[in-house]
Amino acid sequence: MTAGDLLRGYMPPIIQINGNNPAIVQVGNTYTDLGATITGPQADLNLGIKTYLNGTLTSNIVVDTSQAATDTIDYVATDQSGLTSTSTRTVIIEAPSNSDSSQSGQGSSNNTATSATTVSASTTDATSATPNSAPPA
Repeated sequence: MTAGDLLRGYMPPIIQINGNNPAIVQVGNTYTDLGATITGPQADLNLGIKTYLNGTLTSNIVVDTSQAATDTIDYVATDQSGLTSTSTRTVIIEAPSNSDSSQSGQGSSNNTATSATTVSASTTDATSATPNSAPPA
């Protein structure tokens, strides 16, 4: 038995969010979610990821951008041992300012995207691991 064999039953899937987190989209623009990827351990790379928009299981992420709001997208994966990981993207829909029309909604929006490297205090980018846990509410 190798160290990898021992860790396999104790290490939950590692989920990496693709694109910006938080994703910032102007009211009225389109948001396209870029999803997430399982990056390890090796035995978990082909697991499926369930997505939840504001706590509701969905197979197609459609964010309402008609008014200012903050939405969360949870990416959840459970391995064969019952270990579950959750990574969360925050999508901020904001009213356009008079001086700035750029977008950073990557996912992406229908206008030019700019990279967001500052994470606001209200942003959650957490990965948690709990056996047999229910998805976030």
